Amino acid sequence: MDIDQNSELRLATRVLYTQPDILYEIFQILIEGDGRRHTGLATLRHGSQVCMPWRDLLLSSPSLWGKSLDFDILMSKPAWRDEVIRRSGKSFVYITRIGNSGPRFFLKKDELFLGSFIKDNWQRVKLLRITLPVESVVTKLFDISLLQSPHAHIEELDIREHHLCLRDAPSSPERSFTPDVEPGTWRADFGGDAPMLRRYNTGTSFQFPYHTSWLPQLRALEATITACSIPSVLDELRNMKDLEHLDLSLPDVRTADPDARARMPNIGLPCLTYLDINSTGNTPESIDLLNYIKPRVGCRMYAAIAYRNALSSSDINTIVRAFAAFPWNAGEGRRDQQGWIEILGHLMRIRSPTGHQLVLRGPSQKELWTPCFHHFATSPSSFCNAGSVRLALAKQVVDSIPSTDITFTEFLSNMTSLSHLSTDWITLRLIRRSSVDNDPQTGSRKALPVLESIEITGPEANLNDLEVWLDCRATRDLIPIKHVRIYWDCDEDCPRSLYGFQRFTDMEVELLGGAGGYSSRLGY
Repeated sequence: MDIDQNSELRLATRVLYTQPDILYEIFQILIEGDGRRHTGLATLRHGSQVCMPWRDLLLSSPSLWGKSLDFDILMSKPAWRDEVIRRSGKSFVYITRIGNSGPRFFLKKDELFLGSFIKDNWQRVKLLRITLPVESVVTKLFDISLLQSPHAHIEELDIREHHLCLRDAPSSPERSFTPDVEPGTWRADFGGDAPMLRRYNTGTSFQFPYHTSWLPQLRALEATITACSIPSVLDELRNMKDLEHLDLSLPDVRTADPDARARMPNIGLPCLTYLDINSTGNTPESIDLLNYIKPRVGCRMYAAIAYRNALSSSDINTIVRAFAAFPWNAGEGRRDQQGWIEILGHLMRIRSPTGHQLVLRGPSQKELWTPCFHHFATSPSSFCNAGSVRLALAKQVVDSIPSTDITFTEFLSNMTSLSHLSTDWITLRLIRRSSVDNDPQTGSRKALPVLESIEITGPEANLNDLEVWLDCRATRDLIPIKHVRIYWDCDEDCPRSLYGFQRFTDMEVELLGGAGGYSSRLGY
């Protein structure tokens, strides 16, 4: 088939009759992808080879090429890199160079090129999403002062540090760059003037841009704030009414003045749909962020808080108050993840079935255990729609709960939709103990009323305890357990018989573990 025949066939296709402005919009949507990672280079390259009308359109649209400057791809093909830059003309540029599309190293010659390109085209930059080697800043391959000057057009800044040496060749050995940069050394505040900025993400090496005029206009903020106090952070957040995404790392939370904490107001962030707090300090004061920020209903919430000092009564009250900020209830039809309740000596981790999570790490949390269980016992909606939960309590937690205390029983009885439980032998002792409330003044409570399957791991296995618990459920008219899976992690030899469970005629039992990966099944 000759060229003229090919042309006739192409002209016969409907797509060639698409108006140029509509075709331009289609390409613009395709190259923007998911908005987080530019994947448009292949689309533009292939599109420009389909036919002459498409090629003419794309070559006369520099803005499409300017939106596709993915240097993770372009650096390996210098001729194509230079051609794409040429095709971008004088349009705004969207620069991406993260380094995660291949080996995690950067060549010195590439850094020199990128640093020069950014500096020469700085006022054209609308998006800068790069991994920045510390060595590039120290050796002035990248001009860090650019980030301190006003910028009329930039919409997104996303810079993460890289602490390895630049390489002269891919085969050069890997070495850490020294001296490393101190936290909070660099500035990226645009001289307080960046009217179009909407997304801001910087790492540990950058100072937080306190009191800048563009903070209230942000829709996404991810930052590391060193040596901060929570009242000062809240003071910056209170005017950020358009904020949708907030991710803060607080590596050194300073103890705030008590009067300043007492004066903190509630802060409404009506657009916030994602909140992530990761903090370390002498006290867990960063929990105040959860207590005072009022996000949009349905906001995804994550918090990991580490502290060094023993908890005071005030700290405990603040933490318990924060429990109420989390939407632990899975919601109607939302059982997509396993809920998680893990309480150890120095760790408390609670995760809802929809993924909301609170993690506390610090010195002995003994004084926190009872208020925690009390909160969930008196909040019937907590975990009430959870279909699957992992429940793991340390031995000291189990032993600290008096046999007459019905709080844990109330907590388990609130799990009215729980059909699968993953636990350990130590926690099972407490579950067995809490399965019946014999207090005539409080009435009968049924712990885990619709449970159908259980998975048990860990040391101190006791099959007799398991039998007693199963018998207890049978006598209380609870739904029979249909499946038991046991992972034998004990030093003792794995039992070779499940004879004692044969009387549970409608139940399947699976025993896994022991030397040689022994397995036994009953009821299959």
